[in-house]
Amino acid sequence: MRDNFNVHEWNIQKIREENKGRDTAREFISKMRDAMRSLSDDELDTFRKDIAQAFDLNMNESVNEDEGTLNKIADMLSRKFDDLDFDVNTTLDRIDVRGLQQDLMNFGDKLHGKKMFDYEVFATDDDDRGEIVRIVKSDSIARG
Repeated sequence: MRDNFNVHEWNIQKIREENKGRDTAREFISKMRDAMRSLSDDELDTFRKDIAQAFDLNMNESVNEDEGTLNKIADMLSRKFDDLDFDVNTTLDRIDVRGLQQDLMNFGDKLHGKKMFDYEVFATDDDDRGEIVRIVKSDSIARG
């Protein structure tokens, strides 16, 4: 199964997903600015407070939950594998595993596919970059 995975295509898909999110956000912001122009000062103040409250509650709940989970996983693995570094990347919702190529290969071979909470270890050998090991959301892995 590992031989059929195309890292290049996977990275391209991730970039497309990120760009779609940015484009949608920019479009939404543009529409909000247009809507805000017609509001009085009091209406604008209420609008800003309601929008800020709505986004703070929804965004913080999911981001903090994932960030906390990622940090727990990184701490747990750091204690077991002191020859590797586990860099939490909350922007991309993953942990990047860093270390010597042999250590990465040993870790990846041992734990590839192992699930931890909603995440799982993903390891692949890239011709250009060598061993790549990440801990990503299980549902983000394309199975083929």
